[in-house]
Amino acid sequence: MKTILIIEDDAMLLETTSDFLEKEGYQTLQAEDGLSGIKKTMDETPDMILCDIALPQLDGYQVYKTLRQNPSTEHIPFIFLTAKTEKEDIRAGMNLGADDYITKPFDFDQLLTAIQTRLAKYQKLLNKVYEDYYGLLNNSMIGVFIYQDGQIVFSNPKFAEIGGYQRQELDHTSAGELIHPDDQEHFFESVRKCERGIQKRFHVKFRLLKKDGQYLEVESSGGITNLSNEQAILGMIGVSNPGIDQPGEFYRLEDLNQTVNMIIQNKEAMPDDTAQKLARVFGEETREKSFSNQEGLTKREIEVLKNICRGMTNQEIADHMYVSVKTVDSHRTNLLEKTGSKNTADLVIYAVKNNVVDLE
Repeated sequence: MKTILIIEDDAMLLETTSDFLEKEGYQTLQAEDGLSGIKKTMDETPDMILCDIALPQLDGYQVYKTLRQNPSTEHIPFIFLTAKTEKEDIRAGMNLGADDYITKPFDFDQLLTAIQTRLAKYQKLLNKVYEDYYGLLNNSMIGVFIYQDGQIVFSNPKFAEIGGYQRQELDHTSAGELIHPDDQEHFFESVRKCERGIQKRFHVKFRLLKKDGQYLEVESSGGITNLSNEQAILGMIGVSNPGIDQPGEFYRLEDLNQTVNMIIQNKEAMPDDTAQKLARVFGEETREKSFSNQEGLTKREIEVLKNICRGMTNQEIADHMYVSVKTVDSHRTNLLEKTGSKNTADLVIYAVKNNVVDLE
């Protein structure tokens, strides 16, 4: 069953649209403002988003831009709902890259047709993507594995060959069983950083348990991918110190990183984040209601961040806080540096992930 998130501040339209879609066999989620819509998207990862343009907090354009900045939500089909009929407003949404727009008041059959068309187009694209993706997984030149829920759920022939195993012997093997006990903490900590979004990819050395009971030092690079609509880790391994028995199996650090980057960043080759569950990505600790403030944000910076999440401009923030625009600019710069954000969209995502703003 496909899930559709409706972001609409008109309560009546929100309810009637939701009721109609549920009768048509869809599951629906509801949000009444832009910021809540972003939070719902990150928590639930819907299959499609219907979003009004004129919203409180963040408008529809800001919601779209923010979600497109986040790797875990950038591929979700997005349809604008707008009461504005001017060509300029419609063009603005489409120029951003939205999949479609529907002008209010709309006919429900028209809405249903648009949804079905976009979902079918997206599924066709995914089918092609997965064909290419699994072709990469079966690469005969480098060991490839997929790690999910603590287990190796996929390994290609080269991975099995490096360890001296048959592929079926590795199916659903605990990753911990294949890693030297002294190396496990380092490996799993590196993987967790990827899962939590702290870093895009990992690169570690560890000792791999071979079938003959000996350990072989390998290098592994990897990053977040998607398997059966759930988050997983795609990893590749090469022998760190090849001996006489492993000629040609040494992969330099830059070779591994280049290969990982090619796969993770090539959206036509692999949907690395099509349907991640962000609530799981960031772990239980980020579900707490309190803001831990590990980045050491000042009270003023936190206040500026909250106002940014409300969709306020620098001038509006300055007026609200009774400070100069220059001061707000300074706080915003500090926020970008401390949180590792590249832009305003990243700041909003950071605030939502870390419970800086209360959306309950």
